[in-house]
Amino acid sequence: MAAERSARIPPNDDLNVIVVPVGNPDTAPVLLRLTAGLIDSRVGRIIALFVRLEHDVEQSDLLDEIETVVDRFQREYPATELLVRHSGSIARSILEVAREVQADLIIMGTSSADEHHPIARNVAPAAPCAVMIAHQPNDFQRVVVPVDNSDHARVACRVGLRLARYSGVNMIAVGVQRPGHTAGEIRAQIDRALRYLPGAQKVRRIIVPEDDPLEGLFSEVTPSDLIVIGFVDHVTLDRWLFSSFSAPLFERAEGPVLLTTSVENGRAARLSWLQRRWRWLKPTLTDTEQEELVWTAEEQASPNLDYWLLMALAAIIATAGLLLNNATLIIGAMLVAPLRAPIMAFATGLTTGNISTMRRATVTLGVGMLIAFVVAFLMGKLVVFKTPTGEMQNWSHPTLIDVAVALAAGFVGAYAAARKHISDALAGVAISASLEPAICTIGLAIGVRNIELATGAALLFTTNFICISLAVWGVFFWMGMRPRLIERSRKQQYLTVALVMVLALPLVAALLTLSNQQGAAGLIEERLQEAFLPAEIVDVNVTDGETIAVLATVRSIAPVTPQFVGVVEDRLASELNKPVDLNVVALSIITGSHDEP
Repeated sequence: MAAERSARIPPNDDLNVIVVPVGNPDTAPVLLRLTAGLIDSRVGRIIALFVRLEHDVEQSDLLDEIETVVDRFQREYPATELLVRHSGSIARSILEVAREVQADLIIMGTSSADEHHPIARNVAPAAPCAVMIAHQPNDFQRVVVPVDNSDHARVACRVGLRLARYSGVNMIAVGVQRPGHTAGEIRAQIDRALRYLPGAQKVRRIIVPEDDPLEGLFSEVTPSDLIVIGFVDHVTLDRWLFSSFSAPLFERAEGPVLLTTSVENGRAARLSWLQRRWRWLKPTLTDTEQEELVWTAEEQASPNLDYWLLMALAAIIATAGLLLNNATLIIGAMLVAPLRAPIMAFATGLTTGNISTMRRATVTLGVGMLIAFVVAFLMGKLVVFKTPTGEMQNWSHPTLIDVAVALAAGFVGAYAAARKHISDALAGVAISASLEPAICTIGLAIGVRNIELATGAALLFTTNFICISLAVWGVFFWMGMRPRLIERSRKQQYLTVALVMVLALPLVAALLTLSNQQGAAGLIEERLQEAFLPAEIVDVNVTDGETIAVLATVRSIAPVTPQFVGVVEDRLASELNKPVDLNVVALSIITGSHDEP
């Protein structure tokens, strides 16, 4: 039977992988047969996906029934495999599997009991490929396609013809003639929708005079008919599901209804392939996932006892690491610090234009910073030190590498929050790594009145905070998060753009300053290496200001004279067009001698 069907159906070269969620043993066979009518019979692969919800122990029997259905279908179509996923969200699992296998199509079933079709409404707008939604999937004796003067009708006709050919049934195209239109105009619309499609000459064309398109359609539909409605893209399908037209259609339909986005052939298929690859690289969040992120942000925006306690403990560990010049302790503080929560809440509020969440997250972050600052300040007073350790110096001299690390930390934090299978602890460490030690360095520096050290650490903290916030905003925006309330969305979008610019401007200024400083430091080090050859430049410390202060450590056999240092200093000042104060620490190299005294 399968061989006969494959022989008379042209292969669908653009449909090689189709994902079919199968959670109902009664509708699964129909969905799989629909898939067989669309897949490339030569190399096609059908993924029957069963999502086993976490903590649901009653699904074992259901899975056994699904396995039986799939085994039976594999006899007719061997290239079918059952994939079982354990997850807390069916919609998320469908999207993840579709991306993993680079699916060309997702076919889902809904029933009359699914009043709001939650899974379909979450999957459709975020899917990385074409989507079909079969409402009340069942066997059919005829395919009915409503046709109007839109590109959506051509999408429906293409899919309807494929299914009609595979199932060996007839297809009719129904055009509703509303007042003010002639039968010739409606027939032309039908011909346009069917033009150049294989088998179009066999399609029966019906014109129904009727004011209401829905009444006109159902005047020709029987309970054994499959109604196919097409959409050129996911956005249109998503809007239609929420429109006032969808509910009456589903309520009146006694037989199956198939909603489908565009499944193209030829040049359009190549373009569609590129679009699918782009959507694969753009893992759009579902509405449910976005709502979960917003709810989580609202909870994390307010501090609690755990937050205060962890901030104090992390500050103690980080300050000890700075004082002891121990990087291991600082890393331990990063594991404890809970700074991820308020920063993620702030960035989520920034993305959605929620000022209340941003305000509360800012207060929470400020309280955490104050706790860390006070702890570091008091420890600095108790443990007297005069010279900053190497770790303190590291956290008080921001560089472009620090900016890159902060941006990467923000990306990891946002992506882990959006993708539930990635550990939150990983994201927390990445964010805290860019912030906690800098706050403690500020407290220690203020304690010993080292304003230069405190200023550098404050600049590093501010730059890192802005970078992380903008990175999180960018990831969430890339994944589809927007202001949600329609009546306020435009105002919220303007507000979001304004706030992003407010954060971005100081970041750009800081990047330019850091770039100039590093450019000057690199030039100075290069010139010192040239001037002191064959001596070795061990270390160069450059502090920019009205006068560029340079402290260079040189290891040399020959003595370094003050006159030579003055000459190098003048050369640097001339090249940089700015006064330079060069100080050299000369390390003498003394070789042994075996000559008699």
